[in-house]
Amino acid sequence: MSPPEGGGRKVVAIGNYRFTGRLLGRGNFARVEEAVHNVLNVRVAVKIMDVNEIKEDYVVKHLYREAKLMAKLNHLCIAALYQTMQRSDNVYYLVTELAAGGDLCTFIKNQKHGKLNESTTRYYARQFVSALAHMHNVGVVHRDLKMENVMLNLEHTQIKIVDFGLSNIYHPDEPLRTHCGSPEYAAPELFVTGKKYGPEVDLWSFGIILYGMVIGQLPFISNRSEQISSQERRKKLVSQISRGLGSAHRRLLALFSQEFRCMMNRMLVADARKRIGIKELLVHPWITEKGKRIIKPNPVKKLEIRDSTKLMSDIADILQLPVDEVATSIRNEPFSKIGGIYNILAHTFAINKLSGDGISRAVPPLNIENFSRKLDISNKDVSHSHRITTSKYLTMSGNDSINKSKLPARKSDNTTQSKIRPRTVQPMINREQDLVDYRTIKSPTLRRKAYSASLSSQNRPSTVSAITNKLPKVIDLSKPDVAKPASRGRGLVNGVNTLKKVSKGPKQEEDERVRSATERKLRYRPDKMTSLTRPATTNEAATNLRRYPDISSLNAGERINPRIIRATPTYETMPFEMSPFAFGDNDVGDTRKKVQKLKKPTIYDPIARCIAGYVVNNVPKKLPF
Repeated sequence: MSPPEGGGRKVVAIGNYRFTGRLLGRGNFARVEEAVHNVLNVRVAVKIMDVNEIKEDYVVKHLYREAKLMAKLNHLCIAALYQTMQRSDNVYYLVTELAAGGDLCTFIKNQKHGKLNESTTRYYARQFVSALAHMHNVGVVHRDLKMENVMLNLEHTQIKIVDFGLSNIYHPDEPLRTHCGSPEYAAPELFVTGKKYGPEVDLWSFGIILYGMVIGQLPFISNRSEQISSQERRKKLVSQISRGLGSAHRRLLALFSQEFRCMMNRMLVADARKRIGIKELLVHPWITEKGKRIIKPNPVKKLEIRDSTKLMSDIADILQLPVDEVATSIRNEPFSKIGGIYNILAHTFAINKLSGDGISRAVPPLNIENFSRKLDISNKDVSHSHRITTSKYLTMSGNDSINKSKLPARKSDNTTQSKIRPRTVQPMINREQDLVDYRTIKSPTLRRKAYSASLSSQNRPSTVSAITNKLPKVIDLSKPDVAKPASRGRGLVNGVNTLKKVSKGPKQEEDERVRSATERKLRYRPDKMTSLTRPATTNEAATNLRRYPDISSLNAGERINPRIIRATPTYETMPFEMSPFAFGDNDVGDTRKKVQKLKKPTIYDPIARCIAGYVVNNVPKKLPF
């Protein structure tokens, strides 16, 4: 290190940094110079503060607060803090990220017309909004936001907010009260004694900056040419600021878009409660170009553990130190000599991972093409997640050697692979026998069934010989007791039943329909069943038979129909005897069982038939007299 400044010579190096002699800026009690890191050969900005020359107690008291607040911030458009140093002669150094393109005020003055157009202003405004949203999310209020504290990179494509000397932490329960900042950029509430405020003061300053970018001058200025005292000049300035935008300002803003004018009117409002918030600015139509872009308040992500470990290993190789010692030093002293190297490398690594402008991303227009593409992507994601779940399951099973033949085969592009048939048709595919030609069947229902039964995976249905020639090779239909093969499954049984129907003629089909209809009726009327299926029994036996049919009384080859058991009532019948005095009264007695069925005499005259029917059914055979 060279001799200190007090000896009359300028400092040319401090720690790992070598000053280049370029002065970047100067303030009331500090100056900023450019320096180069000796090990990494990276240019940085070093803020030098001589504590002995600071006369304000407030600044001395909160000298180290700037570094604490900058350590909380990690944004592309905010100057990053790398390292802090302090010499024995009370000189304090802050090593920060360098923005070599000059400040924003100088950049605007150097333009052709001394101002920026609306499109360029919107480009920088997005970066402001993203940076302010990041600061306010962590509770930091800048309180001295102005053009001179906004730097640009060498290509003039990115802003860097610097100088957090007047910044402070804000909490809703503990609002700020200290009045500070530049008067031309200060919000109206900062001039009211005892007035509490919060992050809204930064939004007012941001509105002043936007006005100066598009107009070329600040909206509220004090005329220094007038021969008045500074106190009178300050009163006039405060009076202008307290009124907000006037008619003269709105005439100048009339040349710009309606969205921009509305945003400026809401930003430069004297009442802080009516001022637009940072959350609204993030989605404002002018900032997002009517929803075409999305602003990211936290574009820089924290390094992953593997990337951080790799950087520590590289630093250990450079400094010839153990990795554990490097990691311990970074953890205990994050802004020391070793921590400074790590912060430079980590910040550069994180910035290089960003794409585009880094703080926003474009939203594609929602049309049919993009919508279908999103659906395809979502389907791919679903299949990908299914593969991940499957592989995870296989990994958790603990089997290193897995039989791939047991896994489901992938769908190949080979079109010769047979398609899977429905469950009811699949058992019929392996049949070697030829079936009936479905085109010779007249009934549409039977023709469809025969067509489904004749399908195979190798070819289409073809014309074959009559079913009478091929049927004995499959099964003998003349024997009702032939057992069906168990290996064929239910599909083969359905196929055989279909073939039975096909092989019968129209007369046989009609007889079978009538017979099955008669059987269905008899199922629900056990009292009318023939003696073949139900022998004559007593009342008690008949009651038991209704509940549990006698299996031994069935003929060979017959089975019990479960519908008979379910449909038959299970109550016990009671004996019924008609009263001799209840002539024609059919409602007396047990209504659940009709003892006598009405007789219909064979008389063709309607009137005579009604009279005869009444006499036969209601008049007793033997009269009491």
